[in-house]
Amino acid sequence: MKLWKSLLIGFGSYVVLTFLASMATAWATIGMAYFSKPIWVLIATCFTGQDGFSFVSTEIFNGMTYAITYLPLASSNTNIYLAVTIHILVPIVPGLVAAILAGKVGKTSANGFFGMLLTGILITVYPIIWIFINPLVVAEYIPFVMIMSPWLAAIFTGVIGVLIGTFWGGLAAFFGRE
Repeated sequence: MKLWKSLLIGFGSYVVLTFLASMATAWATIGMAYFSKPIWVLIATCFTGQDGFSFVSTEIFNGMTYAITYLPLASSNTNIYLAVTIHILVPIVPGLVAAILAGKVGKTSANGFFGMLLTGILITVYPIIWIFINPLVVAEYIPFVMIMSPWLAAIFTGVIGVLIGTFWGGLAAFFGRE
């Protein structure tokens, strides 16, 4: 029964923190223009984040590029320092916090691992559904969706979810009780 608790805590905290991180990124960069997007795109950012299903190293690289580009302009504007910090922490914090919580809630390390593995798989369900309904909703969050057939894009998105779940699941197992 602790697997379900670990799954619910991991999934819930990952989705909520990803959405809050997307809000922080939007606030620090584009502001209220973020809310001009359709509601389906805003919901997609709950699962994918604003950088989409890029690999974490790519997202951190984007944050570092943002830092290198905008830090020289930050002599009097403290919002740029905040934006750079947010861009660097956004790909790390939601998954790390969710993994720690799932690992601590699960009765064993295996429960934490499988809870986060299932979380990684579940976060890809909503984007996969939109790949078949309207690929333009997830086109900016899943980079290969417009150049592949929907089935192939769905398979690659599912594989990315398994990789995300395995990575954060390993951390959840590390922070588990046993």
